[in-house]
Amino acid sequence: IGGAAKAYEIEKSLRFNSDDSPYLNKTWSGDDADLQKQTYSFWFKRKKQAQGYFFTAWNNSNTDRIGILSDSQFFIELKNGSSTEAEFHSKRVLRDESAWYHAVVAFDTTQGTTDDRIKVWINGVLITDWDTKDTIGQDYSMEGFGRANKQHVIGAYASGSSSQSG
Repeated sequence: IGGAAKAYEIEKSLRFNSDDSPYLNKTWSGDDADLQKQTYSFWFKRKKQAQGYFFTAWNNSNTDRIGILSDSQFFIELKNGSSTEAEFHSKRVLRDESAWYHAVVAFDTTQGTTDDRIKVWINGVLITDWDTKDTIGQDYSMEGFGRANKQHVIGAYASGSSSQSG
């Protein structure tokens, strides 16, 4: 089949253009979510080969974050105040700007081994090869993700800084 690709739109989807500093944010009130067991599932398509953030959560002095580094590695960082509790950078790089990626990030810090406490699948393939891989403590409670009265952001670091494109 030849010819130019047709433009299309996926209903109820979002497109972030970093030149516009787009993001969504929400600060929940009430009780915290489960701070040891959380799952994030989302689709994304790269637009620029630059660092970007899919999810962040402010914890008063830093952020928990899930995103893409400027070298196209998928990454997760969990912060405990101003220090890093855990940091993971995939060896696999995600550079294809024409591809859709489906990511699932599952946290369960109640598990007995580090490999079971954070799991990431990209397009159904479990990432087991990490360039950077920290040990996350058993029964660690998230300092940002899932906390009530903390700003949660989709598509940027915090309130529009370092916005995602795609």
